[in-house]
Amino acid sequence: MVLTELDESLGKIDHDYKRLSKLVPYSGLILTICCVVVFLVRVYILEPLVIRFTKQYKHLDQAQRRSFINHYVAATIKLTLIVVAVYPAIVVLSGHRSLQSSFGSRNVTYGDVLVCVFELFTSMYIFELFYREKVSYISAAHHIGAVIITQTATVLFQDPKHRRDAELEFMLCLLCGIFDILAELWPHLAVITYRTWPKKHVLLADIFLATAILEVIGTVVEIITVFSIFFSVWKEWTLDFKILTPTLHLLFSCAQLWGARVFWLMSQQHRKAADDALAERSEPKDAEPGSYDSRPGEYRADGLNQDDSDQENTII
Repeated sequence: MVLTELDESLGKIDHDYKRLSKLVPYSGLILTICCVVVFLVRVYILEPLVIRFTKQYKHLDQAQRRSFINHYVAATIKLTLIVVAVYPAIVVLSGHRSLQSSFGSRNVTYGDVLVCVFELFTSMYIFELFYREKVSYISAAHHIGAVIITQTATVLFQDPKHRRDAELEFMLCLLCGIFDILAELWPHLAVITYRTWPKKHVLLADIFLATAILEVIGTVVEIITVFSIFFSVWKEWTLDFKILTPTLHLLFSCAQLWGARVFWLMSQQHRKAADDALAERSEPKDAEPGSYDSRPGEYRADGLNQDDSDQENTII
């Protein structure tokens, strides 16, 4: 009797996870492989290239170097995800394909691809949490929440009690993931530009301002889209997810808006530095080069600024 019930239970679980992908039981292994690949790419490809071709790298302290490398790793992963994941995500979300539809091969489904995408996405945030020396509370909360909710969306398929929740949560995570990849790529590129050409204040001011605007627009569009879908299927959610899902997404949105605020402040600082440099060139030079170093918050002769470094740690 007990064995029969256990067999029936296992049969249900098997049926449930296969609605997403046959790879769901191996998601932990896939995540481990992704983390190993990220490590190998960082150590043997990205870091040597950055050290060789970025002249400003030697002027950074250890924490800034790790942050700089992390932005390269995150940008590389997000560019990879844009190439690999955006198309299958859009066709599944739009209903043109199901998770069980074949993806170029009989043995590979859209669900298989998206499970691997979820694990690569998760490995990016795990890498950052362990690799960076300084991570703000806001960034840490965002990354930890992203890791937990992404993994939850996958493993819920193994729980028959949350069958409907699993489908809805997976689709919402997929939608948010698209927004995250597309909207959060620009902050990485902005910081890479800043660390590569720290004295190009006019360029940096424009880039940081554009990044702040894109972050705000992306966050607002994401909130409207996600919550429209969330409330349209309100009756389908269990009570747990009626509370947890909007709470987590609001926290993520707040973190993204905080990042936009940081970029706006950095834009203002570089705009001021550009104006100060222009004023200095138009006046007689009585002070020694680099004399701005003596005033807190001003830009030094090397173009770097401690305020920017502190703010960079809060960028998600």
